[in-house]
Amino acid sequence: GCCIMRGAYQSAEKEYGRLYPLLRDRASFLFEYGHGLHKQQQFSKSNRILKEALQRVVTPMILNVIGKNYQQMGDCLSAEDWFIRSTIVCRDVFIPIICLRSFMRNQASGNRTSLKNEVDGIDERAESAFYGNTTDEGGNKKDSAYFCPY
Repeated sequence: GCCIMRGAYQSAEKEYGRLYPLLRDRASFLFEYGHGLHKQQQFSKSNRILKEALQRVVTPMILNVIGKNYQQMGDCLSAEDWFIRSTIVCRDVFIPIICLRSFMRNQASGNRTSLKNEVDGIDERAESAFYGNTTDEGGNKKDSAYFCPY
């Protein structure tokens, strides 16, 4: 299982490295290359390749993998930033929101007191990023039919 996949990623990474000079202008190639590097736990190199892909196309998938890379490297502030960017890029898809909320909950589980407000407020912050101001003139919270309930 795992060892076979790791070997497959290592083999693919060598081929991607060889093809990189020829295909570096293709975002789909860069995403696959960067994602493979992520799977091999080569997080810094993965982010370098994925950031090149962002120069060609911006998708939540790329932004989420970059966020996961930063999370794995222990840079939680950068991880959160990339997860939030992902939610802003794709307002009607809930996967970026789920990734951001999962990240925030994982951070809160280690230090419940300092991040409790962050986790409790994640729905409101993400909704605000999506839909602008989420309160009416009187300061009352507006309802949104499109917000992720998870």
